[in-house]
Amino acid sequence: MAVYVSLLGNEPGPAYMGLKFVRSRAGEVEEAVFYAERPWPGYERKREALFGLLEEEGIRYRVVEAEALEGDAAGPGGEVWVNLTGGSKLLALRSLRRWQGTGAKVFLLDAHRDLEAPRALFLLPEEGEEVLAGDAALTLADYCRLYLQPEGEETAPAEPPRGGGRAPSRAPGRHLCVLGPALPEPG
Repeated sequence: MAVYVSLLGNEPGPAYMGLKFVRSRAGEVEEAVFYAERPWPGYERKREALFGLLEEEGIRYRVVEAEALEGDAAGPGGEVWVNLTGGSKLLALRSLRRWQGTGAKVFLLDAHRDLEAPRALFLLPEEGEEVLAGDAALTLADYCRLYLQPEGEETAPAEPPRGGGRAPSRAPGRHLCVLGPALPEPG
C-alpha cells in the first residue's frame, strides 16, 4: 500500500488529481498526508470539499502544518508518493529537499496543456515523464464537487443526449456538464 503526500495550497484540484494518479499507479492508498499552508479567506470551503470527497471514498487523511517539512527526513513506512504541485513554490522546494534521498517518488503535475492529456513529471528518485491515464485526470464531476458546489452552485439532472450515453447535469442557468464516461464516437 502507498502513502500519498501532497502539498495543499488554496486549490484542491492538484491534490485530488495527484491522489487519483497515485491510485492508478500504486493501487490502494493507505493514507493521504497534506502539508498545508493557511488558505486565503474564502478558500476553506474548497478544502473542506476535498476532505469530504476523501471521506466518501474511505481514504484516511491527515493535515500537517507546512512547517513540519523542516523535521526529520525519515517519512512514513511503505511506498511514498509525493505531489509537489499544490502550495507555494517555496513550499515545493522545501518539500523536495525533505524527501530527497528517501526513495519517495516525487512528482509535479502539468495539467495546463491545451488539447493534451495531463502528465506527471517525476523529479525523484529519477527524472521522467508520464502521460496520465483517463482515470487519473479530474472529471467534470470532480470539478463540480471541488469548485462549484463549495461556492453554492447546485447541479440538477438534465435531458440525456440524443445519441444516448449518461445523463448530463446542469447547473441551473449556467453550463451543461456531462457527468459520466465519454460518449462513443459516431459511426
